[in-house]
Amino acid sequence: DQMKNKLEEMKRNPPPKPPPLQPKPPPTPPVVSSMIVPDAAPSSNNFTADGEWKGLYPACDDPGTAALLRRFEAERDYSDNNGLIRFEDRPITTDYVFVLMKQMKLAVPKASDFTKGRRITALNTKQAGFCCRHCDGQENAIGSGRSFPSAPDNMASSLNSSLYMHMQRCLYCPQSVKIALANLKKIHSTQVSNMKFGSQRKYFGRLHDRLQQVDVPSFEIPVSKNQIKRDSSTLKRARGDPACARIDNDFVFQCGFVAVNSSQFHCRHCRMVPLCFRARNSVVNETPTRTFLETHSRECKGDTFYLGNVVAAVSKILMANPAITLDSLLSDEYNELMRSVVGDDDDLVHFFTEGLVENMRTEVGTTS
Repeated sequence: DQMKNKLEEMKRNPPPKPPPLQPKPPPTPPVVSSMIVPDAAPSSNNFTADGEWKGLYPACDDPGTAALLRRFEAERDYSDNNGLIRFEDRPITTDYVFVLMKQMKLAVPKASDFTKGRRITALNTKQAGFCCRHCDGQENAIGSGRSFPSAPDNMASSLNSSLYMHMQRCLYCPQSVKIALANLKKIHSTQVSNMKFGSQRKYFGRLHDRLQQVDVPSFEIPVSKNQIKRDSSTLKRARGDPACARIDNDFVFQCGFVAVNSSQFHCRHCRMVPLCFRARNSVVNETPTRTFLETHSRECKGDTFYLGNVVAAVSKILMANPAITLDSLLSDEYNELMRSVVGDDDDLVHFFTEGLVENMRTEVGTTS
């Protein structure tokens, strides 16, 4: 009887029907990317909402270096380095460039920055530079630690080579700074590649403009009385050419040459440029002729690379291959090729792409 009652009750009050089965949604396909983006990679805006600097990727994992970097970033007093690098420059400089420029201060050129001697020849300099703020004016300083780049394109090579080596040998530079520079230099190229293209060049342009605003007084540069010494056999060969025979000391120096010894002369304007990128006749192994000096003076680019040989080679390629145009030097493929050749240096990549194209259109007149 109890069983019958339960069955009758179930008939009167049937249980609710289960909801109909829904088809399973298809699995979400994984996001496929051709680039691995690290979790720590910063966004394009490296500042927080409060205006604090978040840092670049990759960051140095050395605690001492990180602490030193934060201390320099917190400084707003530019008196130590004469405002060569400022807070507004931080987003467009790598950690290495930022810390290294913090060790610099303004430098006004003087006679000893060029050559030594006794005889005085007038020279009107036009460009201030920067030097190590730790050892400038100190006794027993190792090396000059002074740089007077004449163009923004020359600053990167100076910071990556001569000034870095000076800081590592400087007797007055704190050891913590030396360690930090060594650590940050290892990640410098990677940070440059992760920054917006042209950021470093933008800072060097600012720095060059600041140096141009500094008034540099004229001064006299000493030259030895025996510095421009003619070889008798060379004079005998030049007697038939008045233009060659009448070379005096002032004219040689006016053309930018200084004597390394009695028979070797170097152009002082392009002496820091690799020999293959200097204008012809930059080094003379005998007493130079007037034509020799004037030829180099017309072509010399100073601290900037001379691209005459490269322009001539590219011009031959364009003439021999009509399918290749000058715009090919601005393509992404050529840009990547140059980046692999010059070691991922943005300044050199720009120099051999856009700079080369501009140089060719100016000097050769090529338009396509």
